[in-house]
Amino acid sequence: MAANSTFPILTPDTPLAYLPREVGLQYQGGGYLSLAVLSFQAFIWDILSTIPDDVKMVRVSKFGLPVVTYFFSRVITLAYLSISTIYQVAPLANCRHVQIASGTLYGVSVPATAALFILRIVAVFHGNRVVVNSFLFAWFLTLGCSIIVPFYIGTTNIGPTKRCINTDVGHIAGVGTIVNTLTNLLVFIALSWRLTLNGTAPGLAGRSQSLIHGTSLPIMSKVLLQSGQIFYLTTVSFNILTLVMGIAPSISPTFHGIFPMPNVALENVMACRVFRALRLEVDTDEGGPQEDSFAKKVSHSSIV
Repeated sequence: MAANSTFPILTPDTPLAYLPREVGLQYQGGGYLSLAVLSFQAFIWDILSTIPDDVKMVRVSKFGLPVVTYFFSRVITLAYLSISTIYQVAPLANCRHVQIASGTLYGVSVPATAALFILRIVAVFHGNRVVVNSFLFAWFLTLGCSIIVPFYIGTTNIGPTKRCINTDVGHIAGVGTIVNTLTNLLVFIALSWRLTLNGTAPGLAGRSQSLIHGTSLPIMSKVLLQSGQIFYLTTVSFNILTLVMGIAPSISPTFHGIFPMPNVALENVMACRVFRALRLEVDTDEGGPQEDSFAKKVSHSSIV
């Protein structure tokens, strides 16, 4: 397609310079659309596909703080993904207002998802005030570091158009991701250690096998351990990728905001999957829900 011959091309190395304005906007929007909408659609699909389990969970569980937190995290994550998708692909008169809304929802959605595991810590270590208070402090730290994100992200309209672009992402915006990753790691270690106490294998070697492979653990404890391993290994990888993409000086601010969307979506999907499995007591291959005393304590606790 030929460029407009009336005006010189000021940036000949830019492919969009050779496209008409409308075609260029569509082409550029398609790049953002692919990742933003993919994250949004995947999350919607997860919500719809888990409705039967959600209904069953509400029927068999007390509608207490954990279940309320579960549904709140789903709703607030959906709201964040919706606003962020609009920011990425829609024409907007005021980019700053939408960016603040997106960042604020991010700052609520991340700690809401983290709360699902903190509540489990509170239930498991109930009575151990040092452990409980330490993890509650870590959660509040995650909340504080996440909620400040919108104040450290610069945005503007692209020239006279109504398309938005990030102009600056302060390094402090990545602190929330770091704190959240470390908190998830500590939660995983604490719960894994407690689960291995249910194992029957003697000695340090036996405990190590229980920690890594779930050897000698009761069925339910093994499921809880392995689901936690899957959650952490998956989310920590995306957290690191999001952090690198978000604060690396060699990467343009334009691309800093690409990975938080799939990262937040994935973390909530995985955390909620583990939460549902625990609440429903996980039907094992042997047929029927099986649980040991510790797993029963966790799944039926007044807190979790």
